[in-house]
Amino acid sequence: MDMPSLCIKNLTKRYGENVVLNDLSLELENAEVWALVAPNGTGKTTLLDCITNLNSYQSGQITVNGIDNRDNAIFKKLSYLQDASILFPNLTGLDHLKFVANIQKLPKTRIKEIVSLTKIEKFYKRAVKTYSLGMKQRLLLAIALINNPEVLLLDEPFNGLDPSSQIELRVMLKEISERGTLVILSTHFLGEISQLTDNLLFIKDKKIVKKIVEDEFLIYAIDTTSNDQSLEILSPFVVSAEIEKDMIICQFKKNSFDDAIKAIQDKGIKLIKIREHINASEQMYQRLFAE
Repeated sequence: MDMPSLCIKNLTKRYGENVVLNDLSLELENAEVWALVAPNGTGKTTLLDCITNLNSYQSGQITVNGIDNRDNAIFKKLSYLQDASILFPNLTGLDHLKFVANIQKLPKTRIKEIVSLTKIEKFYKRAVKTYSLGMKQRLLLAIALINNPEVLLLDEPFNGLDPSSQIELRVMLKEISERGTLVILSTHFLGEISQLTDNLLFIKDKKIVKKIVEDEFLIYAIDTTSNDQSLEILSPFVVSAEIEKDMIICQFKKNSFDDAIKAIQDKGIKLIKIREHINASEQMYQRLFAE
């Protein structure tokens, strides 16, 4: 069995008498994107701070690829993207990257690589005070990725971003994961999460509840140039389907979505609109926290 990229065993964190995390355990092995979701004040940021040892904890053990998180060597494997307050407004993005590369003894060529990867070429030589929030977020991502981490933590990365910046960030996080990095992000943007990952981590009762969006949640609304004919074509690919308010509302069988859409198109029917009818992450959140 491969060593977990992140392993947390029996973590307990208290602030005085207030127990925030209690005997929490978690193992994540694969280079995937995981979303950490919970109501405000339940320990999302505290957990990320504990993983990076920015916040001390009373008991438990945390390792990244077998390295204890209290060993500074962990930062060769781990990066933590926080908010833009850590940036220096009068310095350029390039100044920040040079500073971090120098501390970590990285070659100058790595700066060029990371600038290209995070697509900051157009502005990284300007002072940070001239950046939009989306630009700052991309610079922060470049800083976090410069050491090519195996685990990347992000605390509320979608906060304050406009829709186009959210899309850019989502695409980059998928690419980072595909390159072999385990990505864990805290968020309360449940709608955005459904477009990024099916892997959800909830904090409930001071512990982690690990969930993966299953097929029971994959319900879509589809509009075509011939909904009656499309309804018949969809029959072998769905658990259920019906026409409701000029849209086909259908629950797809496992791994059948792409084949179903192709079957419709092969009959010469055009797709007008496809959207998620029930937001999977929101529905799972509501079920879990209603218990």
